[in-house]
Amino acid sequence: ALAGATAPPTAVRAVAGVGSEQNAGEVELGFSTNVACMKRNCINPIFPGLDDLALLEGSILHCHRQRDVREHLQFCKGAVDYDTALPVTNASTPVPEAVRKQEMAAVTTYRYHLAAMDMDAWDHRRPEESDNECVRSVWTMICHTYFPRSELGCGSGEATSYLKPCRNVCESYVRACRVEC
Repeated sequence: ALAGATAPPTAVRAVAGVGSEQNAGEVELGFSTNVACMKRNCINPIFPGLDDLALLEGSILHCHRQRDVREHLQFCKGAVDYDTALPVTNASTPVPEAVRKQEMAAVTTYRYHLAAMDMDAWDHRRPEESDNECVRSVWTMICHTYFPRSELGCGSGEATSYLKPCRNVCESYVRACRVEC
């Protein structure tokens, strides 16, 4: 706890059964409730989209050229500037359908992650235009999670492995959102 920090009036002060008569029935928590002592943006999962990594890594993915995917992107359009790997549900999954499914998953994860950080996604409907660096980094990381890069040299339509978001994307998120756990 911080030296000199004072607990709010509603905080519990005495150990159960011990203390003055005016504090009878209050229980000590054993940690500070001072907001200056709390961890910041330490949420579960700590990284947006982390819960879906195993699913994405286990998916059959096919490489697609940036130009073929970009025309169908909406939410992630500004974040995906590379050749992409998309999950295939059957041999003839059209690119627009695969992009739509991935975008739906990305938007859902974005909304949940911002909510866990006490932010309203409605206030950040265009994350690429946000002046909030944390919002932009959450959006970028989510788009890079659901629209992974295709492996170098992979031809359009060829099978590829799932590539996790690059280290710099993860580090940018931690820095911009000041994640402390």
